[in-house]
Amino acid sequence: MSEEHGTHATHEHPATSVFTFFKVYIALLLLLLATIWVQYQNFGGLANPIAMAIAVIKMGLVMAIFMGVRFGSKLMKLWAFVGFFFLLILFGTLIDYSSREWMYFHGWSQ
Repeated sequence: MSEEHGTHATHEHPATSVFTFFKVYIALLLLLLATIWVQYQNFGGLANPIAMAIAVIKMGLVMAIFMGVRFGSKLMKLWAFVGFFFLLILFGTLIDYSSREWMYFHGWSQ
């Protein structure tokens, strides 16, 4: 039952060390502090894009290290990119929606 077939490729990736997990954890905490710091600074309209850039960096770290995309196949990396791309489309739609001027009609409370 434990025969190895020559046609099946073994797909093993190297184990990530505990030290690497610890470094990523510290990096995520530092990026969290950076996000909090950005909130209290006066960046005007750039505060949200800066916070989103920090969030994208955190997402990349989590996907690469904790979710194992770094050692995944090309197809796994493609699907991770496609999911991220559609998330960008969603945020782009929300930015467009929030940038439009609101028209108030008689009877609507402001």
